[in-house]
Amino acid sequence: MAGILCAMRSALASHSATMPRIYSPMTDRLIDGELAWLASLQLPNGALPMYAAERRGAGLRVCPYFSCTAALALLLKPGAYASHVRRYIAWHFSRLNEARDDRNGVDGTIYDTVAHITPDGAVSETPMLDRLGRGVYDSTDTYAALFLRLLNAYIKETGDIALITEHARDIRRVYGAMLSTWRDGLTAARPDWPVQYTMDNCEVHMGLASAEKLFVALHSVTGDPRFGELAIDSQIRAGRLARALEDRIWHPRHGVYSVGVSEKGRRIPWRVDLRTFYPDAMAQLFPILARLVPRESPRALSLYERYKQAQPYDGKATGKGIQAEAAAQMGDRSWLRTFLDAYQRNVADAGHPGCLNADAARVALAAATL
Repeated sequence: MAGILCAMRSALASHSATMPRIYSPMTDRLIDGELAWLASLQLPNGALPMYAAERRGAGLRVCPYFSCTAALALLLKPGAYASHVRRYIAWHFSRLNEARDDRNGVDGTIYDTVAHITPDGAVSETPMLDRLGRGVYDSTDTYAALFLRLLNAYIKETGDIALITEHARDIRRVYGAMLSTWRDGLTAARPDWPVQYTMDNCEVHMGLASAEKLFVALHSVTGDPRFGELAIDSQIRAGRLARALEDRIWHPRHGVYSVGVSEKGRRIPWRVDLRTFYPDAMAQLFPILARLVPRESPRALSLYERYKQAQPYDGKATGKGIQAEAAAQMGDRSWLRTFLDAYQRNVADAGHPGCLNADAARVALAAATL
């Protein structure tokens, strides 16, 4: 194990310094505006709601999956926003469920919440509940995976290694929550929704890569062999997941990824229709975004071009954050510039009507590539 960890530690140097970024003038205004808007959403307790309040006292939904995406974008400019991200991370850690509090008995999960700003400026916050009075989360795997990605990105950009040592136990809990539905090399969305989705597992693959780096860092700082074992476990599982996606979800006859696999091992849906944006078409972009499919590979080029043909750009500037990220990944600068121009005019300059934090975050992340 020592030899493997020694090789892994070579990546740890990236945690010690922040790499400078250079933006072009045409995108700098957009990025600055989006990050400022995302930061303006943050509540006094550190939560990052999905949208801006339409009126004082209105309930604000806080979805940790969306919040982590917003925080990742804020790390584009850590000099200005690292403190915002650290406050969100503290909020997230403080909201982790114990097994006895979780609807499925899983430790380390987190519920969506509803927040209200009281007249005196304080935050009143309660978990969202479904019709049966149970806490709400869309998934156990992706919420955890995105948080692990955020933690790794935060350490990389700030060098604040004390944060992860302070929360070492909680990071292990989040890792366990991410893998609580692991079966045959893939994770299901959550214990009470046992579908293994392509999009979820692409994000889990990224979460595993981040967890490996976090555990290597913890092993280096604490010397605790358990973190070394978890680092190796993360690496092994990432390889198994990549193979399972290829063997069980990739459809070679049709040249697409299925949306997912049912509990009985059946592909969902029976036939993928790329004219259906969510989830059929979107599922084709995630293996590219997760770098499971190299962008220069024939498969990536085929998937991206077929996506664009089935989902021609309609001029709308919202709800396209995922496509903007994919365009950036694929080097499709022409489409991306057209989209960003429309986004600047119709969303950013208009005050972000109906905009969700994760969509704005993905736009900023995509714009940064220009």
